[in-house]
Amino acid sequence: MSDAIFLGNVSYTAGYLKPAGMYRIATEIRNHGYSAETIDLFAFFNECDLFQLVSRYITEKTAFVGFSSTLLLNHITNDYFSVSDDSFFKLCRHIKAINSRVKIVVGGSQALPSFNSLHLKYADCVDYFISGQGELQAVALLRHIKEGESLNVKTIDNLKYLTSENYEYQGFTTSSIEYTESDTVFQGEALPIEISRGCAFKCSFCIYDNRGKKFGDIVKQKQVIRDELLRNHELFGTSVYMIMDDTLNDSMRKVEYLHETLTSLPFSINFISFARLDMISKYPDMAVMLKEMGLVGVSFGIETMHKEAGQKIGKGLGEKKVKHALKHCKDIWGDNVIINGNFILGLPHEPLESIKSTMSWVDSDECTLDSINIFPLNVSKSRSTSQFDKEAASGNIMCFGGESDSEWRHRHMSFSGAVSLKNHYDRYFQKKWPNFNKIGAFSIPRMVNIGFTVEDCLQINRQSRSSSPIIELERGTITDLNREIWQRTVKRRNEYIQQKLKTS
Repeated sequence: MSDAIFLGNVSYTAGYLKPAGMYRIATEIRNHGYSAETIDLFAFFNECDLFQLVSRYITEKTAFVGFSSTLLLNHITNDYFSVSDDSFFKLCRHIKAINSRVKIVVGGSQALPSFNSLHLKYADCVDYFISGQGELQAVALLRHIKEGESLNVKTIDNLKYLTSENYEYQGFTTSSIEYTESDTVFQGEALPIEISRGCAFKCSFCIYDNRGKKFGDIVKQKQVIRDELLRNHELFGTSVYMIMDDTLNDSMRKVEYLHETLTSLPFSINFISFARLDMISKYPDMAVMLKEMGLVGVSFGIETMHKEAGQKIGKGLGEKKVKHALKHCKDIWGDNVIINGNFILGLPHEPLESIKSTMSWVDSDECTLDSINIFPLNVSKSRSTSQFDKEAASGNIMCFGGESDSEWRHRHMSFSGAVSLKNHYDRYFQKKWPNFNKIGAFSIPRMVNIGFTVEDCLQINRQSRSSSPIIELERGTITDLNREIWQRTVKRRNEYIQQKLKTS
């Protein structure tokens, strides 16, 4: 029935939001005259229902089944595809049993050639990995399979990669995600949207493509943005978004560009996104403009308060300026924007005392952050993707030991030590404030899709530093927020699955 079928899933357990990647690729394929079907939440289907749905979509004309890897990796179980390897292999065998000529394809950020060591055990079932911007590769693969056109393949350890190096996509500025009825979008559903791709900065720990871009390099045209927002509002009543950009505010010019576009709409939107705090420090008026555009949640990659460690990774604002910029944001936004801060534990040059000082500030009444995410430094001696990876592999800033490629060590900390420290602070804040981090900036669209309103999310956030587990909302009292979120999440998953089975 379909030329290509895409399976996606987000390994996070709370709420629901569609992964943008597979819907963008499905749109591109459809625009080239091919048919495409999408199955989200595949890891949460029971096996019988999933196999039944896949069987309905795969026919003799089907060229490939693609898995979107970007948000699949389950960091708790370390399952690459969100499901066990045995379950994934069984699904692949089922696909091949229906049509032995169908190719199995993996795309997304976890499909980079630099992750080759993770891919090796799937060599017998995955035919191609698509990395980078995947639009051209997906279309080229369809043309190769169906029309016999040549294919530019990079082979590493007998694994086949279709990369952006050989397929440089130039059509992003006029592209969009166009959802069809078969994509199963619910009325009022919060959706992802891309404004630009890549990032103007070159953080040394970053593993992603298109670093160091300038405004206009890969930014959508105003009318394209406007048309996508209008179409989604008309078809689905959508007014809440996650803007998927690596950095929303990488220049004042971009913020002005977006401000003009979004404030000219005949309706208001609310959105969340990643942003750079140092840009607001440099351009204080940005804070006002972002709020006028509809910002309700923002995640700042602060990473560290330690100036020297920050300078080494391209985040050298320093403690004093970080706190001043955050206070400026809070003064402008009040409690109508959830402010999240990301921190990395284990950066070279940052002593343990500096980390403890930062966490003590988070623990204090002076802290202007509403939620935090703590991550151990992610460096691999075998990956060689980020600048950090390359420097670490040389042995100049750290050494490696143990069975894991990620078990680094330097004079201040080790990877295992950073993980233990992260777990310590996560437990500490959870015990002190039961609802802290339950609904952070990036949770808002996911919560909207399970029945909370944006205002509900803001009200919950206002109570997140309370020692009481009870949440008071205008619509009633929630005595156990975890249970409430979980019940709503399961309900929404089941609604999607049943609707998918019903309409396929």
